[in-house]
Amino acid sequence: MIRNKQNKKSISVIIPTYNSENTIKRAFDSIFIQSIRNFIEIIVIDDNSSDNTIKVVEGIKLKKNFGLKLISNKNNMGAGYCREIGIKISTGFYITFLDSDDVWLSNKLYDQIKYMEENQNAKFVIGDYIREIKFKNRYYYFYINTPELVTINNNYYINNIPNSSVILLSEIAKKVKYPNIRVRNDFIYWNKILSSDKKIKAYNSCPGRAYYIYGSQPGISDKRSKVLVNQWITYRKYFKYTFIKSFYGVLINIFFYYKRKILINIFILNKIFNIIKTKSL
Repeated sequence: MIRNKQNKKSISVIIPTYNSENTIKRAFDSIFIQSIRNFIEIIVIDDNSSDNTIKVVEGIKLKKNFGLKLISNKNNMGAGYCREIGIKISTGFYITFLDSDDVWLSNKLYDQIKYMEENQNAKFVIGDYIREIKFKNRYYYFYINTPELVTINNNYYINNIPNSSVILLSEIAKKVKYPNIRVRNDFIYWNKILSSDKKIKAYNSCPGRAYYIYGSQPGISDKRSKVLVNQWITYRKYFKYTFIKSFYGVLINIFFYYKRKILINIFILNKIFNIIKTKSL
């Protein structure tokens, strides 16, 4: 249960889970190691898991200045529904998001909150991240840069806001209804926030420094054809883009997907080459 004692700058961490028994403990540990003393409210919304996710969460011992709210959906409703519930029941001054297979790095919250306190316009903050890639039973870590500033203009076709890097003021998060849909919900939500007020922008608190590791667990993003279909639906149904703009957006997504894939493959091949070279010496 969540403790009664909170300070006004408390932080709510929203974590949707579904069959996450193998990764959720790692996600929790990455919250516990944060170099900050603010009260942290962890909100887990389990989406009707069929494994031991709930038991694992219930077995995690909370440390001082941490609280837990655990919600169990009776039916599988999707990540959008879970995040919407999490935002509604959150009580923190700040709201953050952490996917159950991702891992925060230790200075994530401290650095971002410090940046927000020093920059009054920064009410919505993001950061770079590292992508964890499993290849032939070995893990590789590929650095991904995020733009220094994200506005509705440069987030029009491509989602430049990594979900697990986000921290924003609760008052902003709660003003915009989170989309209760299964896919592309985060992209739609960010653009709704950016469109709600021209003064709201997403600031990269420290370009060149990663704040989380994107887990290697397979997900919907691995099925590229479905992603493109969902992207098309997002453009047409939710953003109300024209046919031409939607088609152009899909082409941009295809281009950036293969560009990143090529860069990752080169990165892995280079790592493998260096390993073989080192062993041969």
